[in-house]
Amino acid sequence: MTASKILERKAKFASLAVEEFSKAKDENHMNAALNTLRELATEEPALELKLTETIKNLLDASELSPFTIAVMERQMELTPDDHELRFKLAHKQSESGYEDIALHHYGKIPRGDRDSGTWNNMAVAADDLGLPVKSVEFYKRAATMGNTLAMSNLANKLIKSGFLELAREQCIKALAEPTPHENVGHSFASLSSVEADEQLRQKEILAAVEGRLTHLRKVGRAATLETPAHIAEDWLGPQCTFKLSRQADQLSLVGQYETPVGGLLSALTSSIGDSGGIAGASQQKAKFKYCVKISGQIRGFAVVGDCKRERDGASLLQGAGELKTFMILSDEGDEFTVIENANSSSPTVYSLKRQ
Repeated sequence: MTASKILERKAKFASLAVEEFSKAKDENHMNAALNTLRELATEEPALELKLTETIKNLLDASELSPFTIAVMERQMELTPDDHELRFKLAHKQSESGYEDIALHHYGKIPRGDRDSGTWNNMAVAADDLGLPVKSVEFYKRAATMGNTLAMSNLANKLIKSGFLELAREQCIKALAEPTPHENVGHSFASLSSVEADEQLRQKEILAAVEGRLTHLRKVGRAATLETPAHIAEDWLGPQCTFKLSRQADQLSLVGQYETPVGGLLSALTSSIGDSGGIAGASQQKAKFKYCVKISGQIRGFAVVGDCKRERDGASLLQGAGELKTFMILSDEGDEFTVIENANSSSPTVYSLKRQ
């Protein structure tokens, strides 16, 4: 027996010893056997693979996934032609969220050695990486090899893109196979529910449009009138009074109002007041002060612009954003109809009365 064969035989027994001592939870003897295996791998570099496999098996038993993946990568480096190991490593990388590395390993398996599962997993990885064309290509490869899970996945992609008939064809084809994957039935069942859901959603969307169209038409009618030469300065809204200013075709209304402080801050304020920490605090509720500004371009009796509310002392990030706003002045010039957040499906509508 050659020297290398003797070392190989010793490494095999050392590896078995590590496994048995590990099962027996004899850490001291297990580490001793491991050190023997490490010494043999140092003496004969080819035995590093046996050491790596042994360590990987220990890690599998302890479920230390990050180390397992790293050790498997070293195994792969030592045995680049082990396609079964490469598939397992790619799958584990995918499970850990590293779809790019998974796709790398699946792609390293020669085309002639890729089974339908490899093509399907490549498609999943490509899909997650934002490669839809490649994903479909890989799913089709797997489907031609009779992989019904790939057919189901492809059907789901078609459903999401609205190609229900093509998705139905994929499901029927998959169901014709002797043992279709259980996901095929779920995909097939979703065809009818997706269609029904979209019909309901379309109905809701179109119903919401009616209200917005009503407002737009009123704005359109107001815009055809002659722009008034004079508009009153003082207006009363639901929260405060407004002062109107106008320069050429630009109009703005500015007002201020207060709201009680709510939540934790209110509770803290009341607590301090009740304990006498701040004189009169319990009698005088804390309030937030807001400034509201409606501004825009006037044409006829219509104003198109925006509304912005800002709280005194609030940071820039806390300030409310601008909301698209329409205003329609009544024919008598004594009332503004304000439509805040006009682009949304549920705008806020209120009136300002001339004082």
